[in-house]
Amino acid sequence: MSNPRHKLVTVQKDRLNGRDVLRADFTSKADKLQKSFWVDPKWNYLVVRAVYYLTPDGQYRTERSVSEVKEVKPGLYFPFRADLRAFKVGVLTTHIATRFSKVALNEPISPAELELRFPEGLQISDRVKNKHYIVDADEKPIPGSDKLIPLSKDEQVRLEALRPWYSRWRSWLMIAAGAVVVVAVVFSIRRYRSRASRL
Repeated sequence: MSNPRHKLVTVQKDRLNGRDVLRADFTSKADKLQKSFWVDPKWNYLVVRAVYYLTPDGQYRTERSVSEVKEVKPGLYFPFRADLRAFKVGVLTTHIATRFSKVALNEPISPAELELRFPEGLQISDRVKNKHYIVDADEKPIPGSDKLIPLSKDEQVRLEALRPWYSRWRSWLMIAAGAVVVVAVVFSIRRYRSRASRL
């Protein structure tokens, strides 16, 4: 929770929903607005409540709170119920509730589950080769199915920016122009020195 733009004001013991927690209050160095966080030491210092004051009087603020936490693996706690509330002039204007029913953390994943396969007959847009084509069962382009994709000016600029500098003709033109300037300067200096030495 440390941030160079915020100053830690206080850390104190507190009670929240019948549990012993720690409360940390921060102020913004720029606008002096306050942020408060409540963490539960028994839940690996999970943030269970956060309040962001958007005005000094607290009339505009957002509050995030966790109302249900489960230990899904030894030492791993996950918030199953969380709420976000926004207040404007002290009146609740927004309430977003998030609920999780099943959570799996750090479960092994087989490489097959991460493999992306294109189904036969899918049209693929290849932005590198600037073509559309349809794939067969082996994910290979079906001969004759490829068509050029018309690129907009913005897409052409973005594509040019993604190319390595050494593959762009403008880069080589600038290098060549720079080399010509350097050679001309060196030649002029040598000519000047040879004239000066004759005098």
